[in-house]
Amino acid sequence: MIKKLFTTLFSLALVVTAFAQQKADGFFFKDKTYIYEDKADKKNLAEEHYLGNDIGFKMYILKTEYTWQQEGTVTSPGTKTYVEKPAIYNSVKKLNKFYKKDIKKGAMSEEEAREKLNKSLDIAVSIRYQDTSEFESELKGVKERAAIESLFEKVTLEE
Repeated sequence: MIKKLFTTLFSLALVVTAFAQQKADGFFFKDKTYIYEDKADKKNLAEEHYLGNDIGFKMYILKTEYTWQQEGTVTSPGTKTYVEKPAIYNSVKKLNKFYKKDIKKGAMSEEEAREKLNKSLDIAVSIRYQDTSEFESELKGVKERAAIESLFEKVTLEE
């Protein structure tokens, strides 16, 4: 009886450890890319983008989902723009700039840049309303393209 209980507890501990290890190796979030379909009527509001209209639309959605503006007051007359989850928003914006420079230098093809930026945009839009504190803490202060890409590659979007 005790041996069977010990074996069961040991097996349970192994399963919990394996699950914790799997979570430690990446970030898992719900896939919410359906938001693009919900906002398809706003495609005409998107700005032109060097990687095409689809990326331009996704950049527009990123901006509308992550930023909001507060009108000026008597003591502070200028409009202020606030960014929710700035680590994620700014990382995607950095990747956009890195890819644009790489295309100009000939270090990356437009297709490769489009594919990588598309994936990063899908992740950023999907995780907007989810608990991303661990992912954000990893992104904070990261300035190198490879490090930002590496963190986004660790993200898995689940149905």
